Amino acid sequence: MSRVLVLGAGAIGQWLGGLLACSGAEVLLLARPPHLEALSSRGLQFEGRPGGFPARVLASLEDLTPDERRCDWLVLAVKAFAVEDALAEVRQAGLNPTRILAIQNGVGTDDQVAACFGKARTFVGTVTCAVACPAPGVVRPESRGGLALAPMARGEQPGDLPTRLTAQGVPVFFLTDAAAMKWSKLLLNLVANASCAILDLSCRQLLADRDLFRVELQALREALQVMERKGLVVVDLPGYPVRLLARAVRWMPEALAFPLLGPKMAAGRGDKPPSLLLDLRAGRTVTEVAWMNGAIAMEAANLEMEAPVNRFLARTLMDLARGYLAPGIFRHDPGFFLDLLATASSPDRGKAGEDRRSPGP
Repeated sequence: MSRVLVLGAGAIGQWLGGLLACSGAEVLLLARPPHLEALSSRGLQFEGRPGGFPARVLASLEDLTPDERRCDWLVLAVKAFAVEDALAEVRQAGLNPTRILAIQNGVGTDDQVAACFGKARTFVGTVTCAVACPAPGVVRPESRGGLALAPMARGEQPGDLPTRLTAQGVPVFFLTDAAAMKWSKLLLNLVANASCAILDLSCRQLLADRDLFRVELQALREALQVMERKGLVVVDLPGYPVRLLARAVRWMPEALAFPLLGPKMAAGRGDKPPSLLLDLRAGRTVTEVAWMNGAIAMEAANLEMEAPVNRFLARTLMDLARGYLAPGIFRHDPGFFLDLLATASSPDRGKAGEDRRSPGP
């Protein structure tokens, strides 16, 4: 590996770019304000580590020189809802990378990337280390974890990327089944995410409420049922025994799950607000919920199954983001939230509930 182009200089893009720069790779970062100005003036900064990491910062792919357009890795680190526009920008710039690493939450974007570049060049990644941006151009890893990656075409190898990251202290799992990996990470993404965003609660607050914990448990069980129907096996990820979580969710009685599993889920989430809550607070009209809870609901429908909890969470959060529901209507009001969920999940729910917008991507 000699040259890496990172599209999406948010927390994850900066974190990976900094680590690879430290490993000796030539790193190019496509950034947007406010990170663009900070990175251009100070370079990549890791909180708690002196100095910066060398990287060339770009405002547009048009700023690439002809030589720079030939990169060994293109790291696509944008949000799931931004993948389509990012791919269009890459095609317009005429880039032809040797390999692509797509790192998005949720499921459904990997096929888009593979359709653009071909499966043989496409690798899918998932980050299990929580990374924050305390200030523009500054990143701070906040929890255990690392990177898992898998090829879209079985048998393809990622070169020296895992070795470089491992040398920087990042655990890397190289797996063989991209879909199983992404759905296993989706289980982690689901925990105290959409519900926290809708209710404007912290993960610890939500998981300390028995009734709200039951909602999280049911959402996870729906996802596991879809995975089983699709023939996908749960796999462990760096820092997270996801198989053990799946077994506990499937078989542990709720009376035991709440006191035993709830605190562990809260600890695993940490103090960082979940991604969907951050999206709502930022005023985004589109969030990644369509690729998380919405993807589960859509896949369940395709398989002639039911996923009422994930369907409700996806539709409610999308309606909040788009302004179809009043901001704060559910804020700190679990009773109202649970009443509407019970109505929406009822087998004899009204036809009006069936006519709403699709929750999927």
